[in-house]
Amino acid sequence: MSSTPSTSGTRYLADLQNNVKDDLVNGEYSGNGYPYKYTAARYRFNLHTKVVGTKDDGKLEATFNKTHSKMCIICKRGGANLLSCEGFQNGKTKIVCTTQFHLECIKTYNDGEFFFQYAALPECQNRLLCPLHCCYSCNKSGHRQSAYYGKLIECHRCLRSYHKDTCIPCGSKEWEVLWKDEMMEESMLECPTHFDQKEPKAPTKMKKFACDITHCHYCGESEEEDELTKCKKCPRVYHQNCVFVKRIDGEVADKNQCDVCRENGVIRQNTPVLAKFNLHFWLGITRKWDDYPDKIDHKSGMIVVVWLDKKGKGQKSIVPLNQVVHLTTKYLKMARGEEERKQWEDEVAKFKSREEFPVIYKKVTKELKKAKFYKVPEEPVHKIKMDKNCGCSDDCSNNCAYGSRLLECPPSCRKCRNCSNRFVSKGKCSKKIRLVKTDKKGYGVKAIKDIEVGEKLAEYSGEIISAAERAKRLSLIDMADDLEPNRYLMDIDTRWSIDSARKGNITRYINHSCDANTEALHINGTVDCSLMSFKRILISVIQSGSFKLRKNVLPYRPAVIIRARRSIKAGEEITLHYKMNNLMEICLCKSINCSGKKKRAKSDEKDEDDEDDKEQPSTSRRQPTSGKRKRRPVKEEEVDDEENHNQLSTSQRPGKRQCKPRKFFGT
Repeated sequence: MSSTPSTSGTRYLADLQNNVKDDLVNGEYSGNGYPYKYTAARYRFNLHTKVVGTKDDGKLEATFNKTHSKMCIICKRGGANLLSCEGFQNGKTKIVCTTQFHLECIKTYNDGEFFFQYAALPECQNRLLCPLHCCYSCNKSGHRQSAYYGKLIECHRCLRSYHKDTCIPCGSKEWEVLWKDEMMEESMLECPTHFDQKEPKAPTKMKKFACDITHCHYCGESEEEDELTKCKKCPRVYHQNCVFVKRIDGEVADKNQCDVCRENGVIRQNTPVLAKFNLHFWLGITRKWDDYPDKIDHKSGMIVVVWLDKKGKGQKSIVPLNQVVHLTTKYLKMARGEEERKQWEDEVAKFKSREEFPVIYKKVTKELKKAKFYKVPEEPVHKIKMDKNCGCSDDCSNNCAYGSRLLECPPSCRKCRNCSNRFVSKGKCSKKIRLVKTDKKGYGVKAIKDIEVGEKLAEYSGEIISAAERAKRLSLIDMADDLEPNRYLMDIDTRWSIDSARKGNITRYINHSCDANTEALHINGTVDCSLMSFKRILISVIQSGSFKLRKNVLPYRPAVIIRARRSIKAGEEITLHYKMNNLMEICLCKSINCSGKKKRAKSDEKDEDDEDDKEQPSTSRRQPTSGKRKRRPVKEEEVDDEENHNQLSTSQRPGKRQCKPRKFFGT
């Protein structure tokens, strides 16, 4: 810990929480062991539930055990160092979450790819949260930000939650909850993983597609080059070298189960699937149980499927959950003809383009008028010799001795407060812009008055970080494999960058556009008074023997100003071209010359040549084959965002080639 907390009860717990958060933010980042060391979903031993009422109108009676609530939800042990979850029951602001946990336990808990340290950082949620505040389906598909927003519904038996409107797994049962004490969640569900399902009989030989899946769930290849293993719990087949979960809670994983079954994975509702019906697999889409036309009681292990094939299009059937697989591009080879393949491709594309994730509106943890060093450097970034007369004219243009060198005038400028060449030093921000909410892009900035070309809006403010700190922050985003990363890095030079993800001003909310109306103006320096501390002056006096060095030399730091590159009318959104390399998520600027993709942060690491890439060890969760089976290059169309554990993540470390496999928490 960074400091020893006080010994008084409440103050001790508060200090403990704050110290842990400081250590998580400022300390070293570490993975949680996923996927090789997987931790299964924990049972909710602190919540007691039982079904009451009739069979047709059954409800769930629930109560929290106060004794068990003071134990770690992971290891079921107590202790003085228990941390409290900082979330609220189902998003409510009055009822605090009752779960507690040890730091060592929660950091290694990774069911559903839950990553406690990443959630605790300002780049994500900036709170200590338990898994009940994270949507299992969204987080599993890489949407680490959306997973914590919106209304969630909890499973009453394990530490899993789902978005109530979009992410409920098919085969689950929803219960209305009656609380003995205080009213909390109005409803809870029971995951399909808690229902007993009969294991399907494994065939002696792999048959044609009509009866069995014939391509690996992960790489999409057939049995021609390497032997396929049939999962004993579901229809999926896989190569042993393609699975990545090696241990579950410290025990060696069953080799006869695919990774989806090893993790007790689920398939959400409204998902395209291949479902087995009458000895054949057909294309369908999962629906909720109430969509079935005949009102029948929920059957454990069964789901409702609407068929999409021509023969039975629109018809609904109830099929076993363990006879259904999520349709991904890996299975396109199994289509019987071009027409069927095209239909499958359309369904996959429709699923991937769904607009069900909530729009995220997130503000900085602290407002900064001017950029500030994250850690004050030992030496000033620039030492500028001070001229006795800066030469500012009566109109105070930027053609003085400092302005001509793209430097701001010092405090000794003869124009003093009226000097127009001290925009950053004074922490100015244009009153012609305002923070607004957009429909799809979160926060944005709009002009409330007409802005002239070349007019300065504000400094791009944030934390000035070194190259080492920059690499550290990017490494965690890469480690978290976040498809929605909060990355607001702007490079100043090779040594320094400005990061406004945690702290910043209104310029932090300016959205990207391929036809931007503003630009970033890099200036060589502005006077930074934080570099003129008494300690630095004392060191200077000791080294030089006089005060003249500090008196004649000013500490400057570089800065970036956002200014209009063309005239901007009132009501128009302020945009900035990020000018970054490597493809990121889809661009929403809708300009005429839109490239269709955003760009991502530039890394200082140079792209390796193809020859160097061949020599580098693989960072994929897939284990390399021992010369038995060659890997063909992954095509762009084969990148899935759901249940596809070999997908290329758009949150790979910037600067790396996009064709490289993604990295994981434990690697």
